[in-house]
Amino acid sequence: MSDARPLRVGLVGLGDVAVPHLEAYAGSAAVEVVAGAELRSERRRVMGERFHLRTYATAAEMLGSERLDMACVLTPAAAHRAATEEIARHGVHVLCEKPIAVELHDAVAMVAACDGAGVKFCYGSSYRFLPAVARARELILAGAIGDVRLVTRVAALQAVNRP
Repeated sequence: MSDARPLRVGLVGLGDVAVPHLEAYAGSAAVEVVAGAELRSERRRVMGERFHLRTYATAAEMLGSERLDMACVLTPAAAHRAATEEIARHGVHVLCEKPIAVELHDAVAMVAACDGAGVKFCYGSSYRFLPAVARARELILAGAIGDVRLVTRVAALQAVNRP
C-alpha cells in the first residue's frame, strides 16, 4: 500500500474490546482509526484522549460526520444488528466482533443489510494475540499448568494471574 491512503476506520463501541483493536491498528500503516462512537460519556472522553480519536455519542453521529471506509462493531452482541444496519445504510464496510448476533434472524438480517447496501461484511473472532491468551499458551506449552483440554477466557486469565 505504498501509494494508497490508509483505510479510514471508525469504532462503534469503545469498551474494553476496543483497546486491542486500537493497539493493533496503531501498528499498521494501512489503517487509520479516526473516530469512535460510545454512549458512555466518560468512556468516550478517556478513549478519545488516550487514542487521539474524534468521538461521538452514537454511530449515526459518527457516520454522518466522518468519511469512513470501514467501521468495527465492538458493542455488546445484542446491539450488533442495529449498529451493522446503521453502518451499511451509510455505505461503509463492516467488521463485526464476535458473536455475530444473539439470534440467528439478526445475523441473517445483518448479512442482508450489507448485501443490499453493497458493502462488505466481515466477522472477527481471534483471541490468540491477547496478552492473557498468549501467556496461557506459553504456560501450556511449558507444561506448567498440566494437561489442558479446554481453555476459556476465565481459565486463561486465571493462568496468567497465578504466582
